[in-house]
Amino acid sequence: MAKQIKLDDKALDLILARASRPQPAAGFEARLFAQINQQQAAILLPFPQTRLRAPWLMGLPLAASLVLGIWFGASGTVSDYFSAGGDTIAYGASDLDVPGTIDDFDNINEDSLT
Repeated sequence: MAKQIKLDDKALDLILARASRPQPAAGFEARLFAQINQQQAAILLPFPQTRLRAPWLMGLPLAASLVLGIWFGASGTVSDYFSAGGDTIAYGASDLDVPGTIDDFDNINEDSLT
């Protein structure tokens, strides 16, 4: 059985200071970076660069919706779908019981709720 030696911090620092640092082999760094580049090239896939042939085609739906909005707004056909009065709901559903104004609720207090 090997004998264990207890070292304090100063003795360990002295031993480590006297120890030599091993020098890397010649060309180690170049071989390491070549291997890393080779592995990255195997992992990375080239992304195909595509160019739009007519980039203005992307803006065509936006321009069309703008023109249609101006056309329908100016011709007055859109207002047929909305009610003119404040007490009716869209699409002409005026037979619903919709309260008038806030003044109708003035007489509500705690006693009338119980």
